[in-house]
Amino acid sequence: MAAAHGAEISGSTLLARHAGSLCRPSATRDIRNVHLIHHTKEQEQTMTTGTTVIEHQVRRLLIALPEPYDVARQHYETLVPAIDPAHLQQLDTWEAVLEQVKIDAPHGFMRYATMDMTQTMALSPSHWKATQYLMGNHTIAERMFRHDPSAVLHAPLRTLIYADAEGDTKLAVDQPSLLFASYHNPEIASVGEELDALLAALIDLLDGEVPHQLES
Repeated sequence: MAAAHGAEISGSTLLARHAGSLCRPSATRDIRNVHLIHHTKEQEQTMTTGTTVIEHQVRRLLIALPEPYDVARQHYETLVPAIDPAHLQQLDTWEAVLEQVKIDAPHGFMRYATMDMTQTMALSPSHWKATQYLMGNHTIAERMFRHDPSAVLHAPLRTLIYADAEGDTKLAVDQPSLLFASYHNPEIASVGEELDALLAALIDLLDGEVPHQLES
């Protein structure tokens, strides 16, 4: 019994000593450090960059087209063919995609979406003739996307063919180079200027007057 009692006393003493060691200042500092490390890691996981507001110049181009609305729309859709995503997805490499897009978009642009606004608004009091498009080239956009993913906010370009109050056909589009200059990256800005040139060529093919702003 004495041996057992002695064993109990020894065990209690060990527990007391262990508890005492945890109460020492060094142990307290270690515990605080563990909590501090965990807290810092949580802060790192939740930290994000702040909201940014960017003001930039926009130039809207309203290009007069000589053809009637329906003819001009068909002409535009011939020059800017619809993308064939199913075919492109069958390709194995980006190089193959680049080569295929050169064939599919002989004038540099493809249509990623077509929205007949006349049909969409058919039951409303508004009866304008208008078709909206997303026009671009993702193989060109990739050269901006690699520098800043937010650049594809403006790629594809938004275009609109419509008949105005006098019945004249117009092509509306924002000038690409000004949109992409707002990213303050010379590589992105250079692609924007390239898109200006492609847009000027497209307007010429549509028999419209090319604004000098696209040729500067």
